[in-house]
Amino acid sequence: MCDWKQLVGLVVLLLLTLGMVSPTAIAAPQTPDRLAIQAGVAAYAQTDYAQAAAAFSQAIEINPAAAVAYSNRCLVYLQLDEFSAAVSDCTQSLQLNPQLTEAYLNRGLAYYRIGQYGHAIADYQRLLQQRPDDHRAHYNLGLAQAAMGEHVQALASYDLALQHTAPEAARSVVEIYRDRGASALMLKRYQAAVNDFTQVIALDSDNTQTYFNRACCYHHLQEYLLALQDFSRVLAAAPDHARAYLIRGLVHQQLGNREDAIADMQLAAHYFQAHHEFLAHDATVNLIETLQSEQRQNLETATLAI
Repeated sequence: MCDWKQLVGLVVLLLLTLGMVSPTAIAAPQTPDRLAIQAGVAAYAQTDYAQAAAAFSQAIEINPAAAVAYSNRCLVYLQLDEFSAAVSDCTQSLQLNPQLTEAYLNRGLAYYRIGQYGHAIADYQRLLQQRPDDHRAHYNLGLAQAAMGEHVQALASYDLALQHTAPEAARSVVEIYRDRGASALMLKRYQAAVNDFTQVIALDSDNTQTYFNRACCYHHLQEYLLALQDFSRVLAAAPDHARAYLIRGLVHQQLGNREDAIADMQLAAHYFQAHHEFLAHDATVNLIETLQSEQRQNLETATLAI
């Protein structure tokens, strides 16, 4: 009994690897619009997004045909959660220069953020036609496919993302394994999911959500002791994790540890209420009452037997 809505992944994209033309990629001569673009890239690198947007807007005002300025301002708008503006800028960039592949990547993310997954997939596929080894496009394609429930296709995209990601790019590798594991879990391929989550933990031992996801897999595989270990690791790091208490309680119940099960479920109910998750709280209270009723019946039966 794992709550799939709690699964990590499926929504986290490689923002830090999205494409922006760097100052070194801008060829001489240093015209006013190019200088403005350089200033925008420098401001973006300092996370000064307002200044970056202003600089790219200045470049566009100087040279309305500056495709790079539109593409880079699109990326700024993504950081500012102005997704419709980002789509508009990347579209303009591609109209000016269809070979500017980074605009496909950035527009795909903008479409993803506004829930237009089909458009996002189309943009990532266009990028991959020109750069089939771009791990960012494969990974983001997988995320969009997963968001549409196409987890089999997502697994294939994650496989290609891993194939084209440099081994030393630890952060990217962690994210891909994490989200591939989530898709495997959604497909009830529990052992495959365990393998991917274990890879994540090997690279990032403090990844609490991944311990939770792996514990859910162990629960489904009836590897109850391993599930208990992972849920306990989650609770050591996040003592108010209501779902970890709840499912650990269920594991205790399945192992015949009724008192431990009730104790965990009582903590789960407490934290569900503290987090204003009232439906989950009420459902947990009902479980506790059922267990306590069974416990009383067992005691009565034992007394009669004596």
